[in-house]
Amino acid sequence: MRLLIVNRRYCPGEALTNRVLAYARGFAEYGADVKLCYLISDKQRNKYEIRIPGVEILNLWESDGFLGKQNRYVSLLVNILRLKQYIRPNDCVFVCDGESVIVNAALLKTDNVYVEITEHPFMTGSFENTRLSYSKRRLLSRVKGLFVISKSLKHYFIKNGIKSQKIHISNMFVDINRFNLVKSIITEKYFAYCGVVSIYKDGVDSLLKAFSEFVESYPGYKLYIIGRFESSQVKEKLLQLTESLRISSSVVFTGLIDPVRIPELLINAQALVLARPNNLQAKYGFPTKLGEYLATGNPVIVTNVGEVGNFIKNYESGIVSPPDNPSAFSQCMKWVVDNPDEAKRIGLTGKALANNEFSYRTQCKMVLDVLES
Repeated sequence: MRLLIVNRRYCPGEALTNRVLAYARGFAEYGADVKLCYLISDKQRNKYEIRIPGVEILNLWESDGFLGKQNRYVSLLVNILRLKQYIRPNDCVFVCDGESVIVNAALLKTDNVYVEITEHPFMTGSFENTRLSYSKRRLLSRVKGLFVISKSLKHYFIKNGIKSQKIHISNMFVDINRFNLVKSIITEKYFAYCGVVSIYKDGVDSLLKAFSEFVESYPGYKLYIIGRFESSQVKEKLLQLTESLRISSSVVFTGLIDPVRIPELLINAQALVLARPNNLQAKYGFPTKLGEYLATGNPVIVTNVGEVGNFIKNYESGIVSPPDNPSAFSQCMKWVVDNPDEAKRIGLTGKALANNEFSYRTQCKMVLDVLES
């Protein structure tokens, strides 16, 4: 099978990018002829070295002309047209970010188009019952299959008229090989968050408030916030919050870093933390970074939102805290420090869960079986 995976752009270290790379690796390991297509570059137009055995990387933006280099929207449009040149009639096309215009372009060339959507279409608002537009429903009705990350999201699309037999659930998964590292003997003690640094999606503001309560009782600990800020406005708000909480000297905002360094930073943390608020995005999505957290073998502290509780059992495979409650989250952080042996056991149980239930090979085989059928 010749399989084109289409993703809008490569974002180093981010959960969606890691998911796409794991798809490419898994499909290739099962014998597919995989081509991974990126349509636009990052703002600096960097070319990153991506080496996956059996996978050809197509950075379509490398052929941009002057206008494409100056304007990312022009670049996207031109490279969607360029993408059509790579699609053959019998190819299978797997679109990993569900953008309508990309799917439309793919449908002009082949009937074998599949789409993955991992977020509620109206995730940034409170429009839970808002129906998809006619054009979006018609488009998704034309594709051969739709993959979603949660039961809630599947039910949403069924309510919007997409046939249930066309919708498949591809759970969170992780390439656990990235985390087969030995924990370093270091003197610095820290908790770590990794992802796009946001308020609405991942509740980094709530995490900072929880850490401020924690560090009052446990001075000397740090909180690493690993990843780029969602926007300049979010950056300003979180930096101001850090100042007002008087924890600036204890919080490290790393910004965007080399993806190769991320597993080491996560593995050497005291625990990994995710304080997602209880909102529309959390209800219908699933934190794909949770798989990476579990794969480290460190204890994971996570808020009980969406379908998290279906997978993470409290004080067995992780530590589950009520959402939107910084004080409760802070108590979980204190428990990890006060109970190191129990915390280590929880971390190892979580790693076993990631290895058994969230293996990229398991999920890729399921998806590939659907594509081949």
